[in-house]
Amino acid sequence: MPGNALKYSIKSYFSKKIQELFGNVDFFLYLCSGLYVHALCVRTGTRNCTEDAHELTCKSIHSCTQIHTQLVMEDFRTLCQHRRSIRTYTDQPVEREKIDYILQCALMAPSGKRLNPWEFVVVTEEQVLRQFAGAKTYVSQMFNTAMAGIVVALDSSLTDTWQADGAIAAEHILLAAEEQGLGACWCHIYGRAESEAMVRDLTGIPEAYNVLCVISLGYKNEERKDYNLEKLLYNKIHEGVFKVNNNQQQPTTNAGMPVNTQQELIN
Repeated sequence: MPGNALKYSIKSYFSKKIQELFGNVDFFLYLCSGLYVHALCVRTGTRNCTEDAHELTCKSIHSCTQIHTQLVMEDFRTLCQHRRSIRTYTDQPVEREKIDYILQCALMAPSGKRLNPWEFVVVTEEQVLRQFAGAKTYVSQMFNTAMAGIVVALDSSLTDTWQADGAIAAEHILLAAEEQGLGACWCHIYGRAESEAMVRDLTGIPEAYNVLCVISLGYKNEERKDYNLEKLLYNKIHEGVFKVNNNQQQPTTNAGMPVNTQQELIN
């Protein structure tokens, strides 16, 4: 094979592989540029690295992460498959732009008769977030490392569907956080009198509003596997009529932990 033809063949091969792995060549080149500058900073030491170069590094890697997220989340099922409850976070602050994006998604959640009974309290103060960790015995420990939190409160006097409306809005928050490259986790509050009183006291929510949940936010500091489509509980789907399945796996307690607590921990 002539030299030029061989070079073209090799170039085509790698271009195809880059396309398969990264979605497009521009993303790959942008990623390389960010990593190259980062390598220079590491090699010379951050004290010798210019602020412009360091800023370029952060922006390049951050932008590539966003692009990669968009490429991976090609459809809604993929987003749902990738979303898992994340309970440990890095100390990287969550950008206000991302929080605002998530809140916009929550405000577009459907509600009965479009009455919008929900209110969202954004918490970024570390002292308050760490106190949230004591709201419950087992399932609020994510607030030991969370960098932000969103309290979902609702006016139950507006509609009898307030709990459903709040849960839908909370799900919008969880999915939007995943789409933005963040980790998130629901911490249920309503019906737990002491927990609700604590959250209400820390955030100034009036008695007229019910506190449904608090959602932790932050950059992920743990890896969880995507949902396996082959292992989904398809026996929960009924065609035409409900059929009782006597072979369904029953929940079990673990180390004295209540069943409902375990279920909150495994989602």
